[in-house]
Amino acid sequence: MRTLRTYNISEQLPNVETDRLCFKIIEMSDVDFIHQLYSDWRVSQHLGKVPFPFGYEDAKRTTSHCVSKESTEDTMTLLIDKKDDHRTIGIITLRKDGELGILGYSILPEFWNMGFATEACKRIVTFGFEHLELSTMQASTTENNIASMKVLEKLGFSLRESGVKENSIHSGERLVRKYQIQRRINRQGIRLVARAAIIRDDAILLVAFDGENGFHYNLPGGGVEPDETLYDAARREVREEAAAAVEVRELLFVYECFPPDYGFSLDEKPHCVDFLFRCVLCEGSEPRLPDKPDENEVAVHWIPLAELPNVPLVPQIQDRIIAALQRDGDDPFCLSPDMTDEIKSLRQSV
Repeated sequence: MRTLRTYNISEQLPNVETDRLCFKIIEMSDVDFIHQLYSDWRVSQHLGKVPFPFGYEDAKRTTSHCVSKESTEDTMTLLIDKKDDHRTIGIITLRKDGELGILGYSILPEFWNMGFATEACKRIVTFGFEHLELSTMQASTTENNIASMKVLEKLGFSLRESGVKENSIHSGERLVRKYQIQRRINRQGIRLVARAAIIRDDAILLVAFDGENGFHYNLPGGGVEPDETLYDAARREVREEAAAAVEVRELLFVYECFPPDYGFSLDEKPHCVDFLFRCVLCEGSEPRLPDKPDENEVAVHWIPLAELPNVPLVPQIQDRIIAALQRDGDDPFCLSPDMTDEIKSLRQSV
């Protein structure tokens, strides 16, 4: 069973981010932010174990406690930073008890109702399920914290108990709601994959791998995570595998990878359906090997389209790629990236 002590969180943090947010492990130098966050009654009233009034000495003790738990317990405490101005806006914790994860979070009030809580929690929930072998996550909120209830419901948490009595160190007995979410398993055993065809100067961007299966190329991409759209997955995978930002354009084609057709069993390789999208690099973004590349990833290369049929691409779909890039016509996908973003923005009210 993987634990937080054996999983090097600090090495993985560069890849644990969202479109607007990144995370960092709490340190003693963050005491001023902890004081700012928890000395605000709008935040602390919902936290039963945080004293109020919350003075600077309380902040130093709380920060020290969080830092010490990082090395002695299965708990990670991360600060939430905005990418655009590097401002710290909140804190998120995940405690691991076997296959159970306990989630907690707080955001500075000036950043409420902007979708940051939902965005940060979604990424950490996905991280816990995908990398820490969690099967269930739980979270709780006070009965009057409507905003937090909405966050958990958006993430797919279901109400487990309501009206539960708990003691708060600053307000005495209070009523809380307990929520729970279980890891979603595709009962059909089919994995959805989003991939990117990034073209520049008549060349296509490929990711190079060199491992037990020998040297080969893949199109940038990977599996769609829980509560993630295909467009989200394509953007995230390009960011993780090529350290680049892209705009997702039209769907080029869909292809199926059925392991028995390639000499593998379904126990060895997953049955995948891959969606290949044309993608365009965002202005100023230049692909490179990321600081923390995927296992066996060795490089990112621009391959001239004229040479594509001769490279070791897995799977061998070079002809289909070239034909699709030359085809004109409407996007066969029923939901455009712009429509997806509009729907997401309407849902991000907290």
